[in-house]
Amino acid sequence: MEIRIEHLSMTYPSGKQALKDLNLELKAPSLIGLLGPNGAGKSTLMKCLFGIYSKDAGTIWFDGKEVNFKSKLIEWSQKNKMEVSFELIEQFLDHDSNPVFQTEVRIEGLPAGTGTGYSKKESQQNAAQMAIKKVKDQTFMDTVNEAKSQHSMPSEVDTELVEPELTESEAMEPDTLETETPEVETATNEVETTVNEVEATETEKA
Repeated sequence: MEIRIEHLSMTYPSGKQALKDLNLELKAPSLIGLLGPNGAGKSTLMKCLFGIYSKDAGTIWFDGKEVNFKSKLIEWSQKNKMEVSFELIEQFLDHDSNPVFQTEVRIEGLPAGTGTGYSKKESQQNAAQMAIKKVKDQTFMDTVNEAKSQHSMPSEVDTELVEPELTESEAMEPDTLETETPEVETATNEVETTVNEVEATETEKA
């Protein structure tokens, strides 16, 4: 295993800079100890390595791969064709009046992890780190796949043919035709009777 840190810097919201342009390279097998006074940045460095804190600048590499939990989660979602979203669910102040953000990651609409940080980016990274662990749980993934299949199912309106409803006037047309037919026949009979009467009268006169 190899860990490489290049130009790592991190400053707290209070303005205190814990790490400045740190460069470090570690290779296994080796035994490393971090020594320094309180506030030197030992704990901050370890929390940056594990993604608990988000760095302001610099790059961290594990075995030649850059550490970025959010990018890793997005890459996973694209590969598996899953919908991933980051939702800011809370914002508050800590005991020193520093702003704190809490973000939730949703996969196919299901909560997959929450993260807290002193910036939106840091909270997203921490939430993504939790989500990456969550997707390794087969029970959770079964639920996600079920939600995905439900989202992809077409609605009944799309799959079924809907018969058009007749307007009131269209619905009345058959009855109107049926009622009009006898009237036409009656008028025709009356005309024929009148013609016969006229012919009979002319015959008598002749």
